[in-house]
Amino acid sequence: MSKINKVIDEIERMKMKISEYQGKLKELEQQKMELENSEIVGIVRSGKISADELNELIKNFRKQPSETLKEDAVLPTNNTKGEIENED
Repeated sequence: MSKINKVIDEIERMKMKISEYQGKLKELEQQKMELENSEIVGIVRSGKISADELNELIKNFRKQPSETLKEDAVLPTNNTKGEIENED
């Protein structure tokens, strides 16, 4: 086998590996997205935030992100009475 044939074979092997890695990367990215989505759903459910409240929060954040999440903002907590607690 000539040197050029060896290089051609190596190129083909490398292309196959790249294709395999691209497939694995795509699977991992999908898995990451699913885990992120599950985490987001868990956070929303644990905060007892309705879909409408979440939508409103996102809309407000997009309009003025610095005003939506001020450090001294009072956010609902996961308490049993559904009251808003202050950090005083």
